[in-house]
Amino acid sequence: MITILTIDTDSRLNASCALVKTTYRWFIKASGGAEENLEIQRKIIRGSKAYATLRADLKRGCLLPPLVLAVKGVTVPVDQAGNAGLELALNEVSPDNVYIIDGLQRTNAIRQTAQELEGDEKDQFLDRNIRLEVWLDIGFGALAYRMLLLNAGQRPMSIKHQVEILSMKLQEDLATIPNIDIFTSISGRRRTGPGQFQLAKLSQAFQAWLQGQSNVDLKNTVMEQLLAENAIDVLGADAGRQAAVAPAGSGGFRGLVDWIVKLDHLITDVNRDFLSNDTVLLGLSAAVG
Repeated sequence: MITILTIDTDSRLNASCALVKTTYRWFIKASGGAEENLEIQRKIIRGSKAYATLRADLKRGCLLPPLVLAVKGVTVPVDQAGNAGLELALNEVSPDNVYIIDGLQRTNAIRQTAQELEGDEKDQFLDRNIRLEVWLDIGFGALAYRMLLLNAGQRPMSIKHQVEILSMKLQEDLATIPNIDIFTSISGRRRTGPGQFQLAKLSQAFQAWLQGQSNVDLKNTVMEQLLAENAIDVLGADAGRQAAVAPAGSGGFRGLVDWIVKLDHLITDVNRDFLSNDTVLLGLSAAVG
């Protein structure tokens, strides 16, 4: 069960964050839907002495710094006194709607520790308390900003991995654009009409939008760091503005794709594949970015 400690508003992102207390049992269950995201987000550190020590400390009852989650579809009640309703919503949240923003290695250590224990020791461990920061129904731009900013001081993720992390949220955000049809390469589908785009191409377009360039050598580690810092600046500026005042479909990368879809429907009789061409799509995204 979850107990809400505080609810605060991030004026930078116009988003709400609840500091909650729960148990390892709830956290392991609730974060199960994020397993695929975890593998994409960052490789699990194996065989590290530091994390072996952490698992030993967890067994002894150490208290971890708060992990950071984002939960989709749960908002702060209009009546701030109605924390009971928010607690109920969080307790019943589907694992598919939970995203880990910060704490992948700690999550893995918690899971491994639970697997190593048995019987009463395992039950005692699972019933121990853990504190979480839970961002409530945070928008795509704000989520991207938080993720990149939290990782800025650590070993840099490649821009490719940053885009892969956000692809799931990117698809959800863009899917609300009128007359767009997003499909994945796994589906085996091909573009047959206007407004149809493969998710991989939209992810590449997002990458170009972040970079402001349609072709960058991602093997250059110096360039990777510069792009990561640029992504934080761009997403940070867009997230606060878009969340606060911009109507759906305007501003940021979502606004660009909305415009592309509208144009795609207008010119489809002249050239059906013009806007699905990689060079065109990436060039437009880079220019606007």
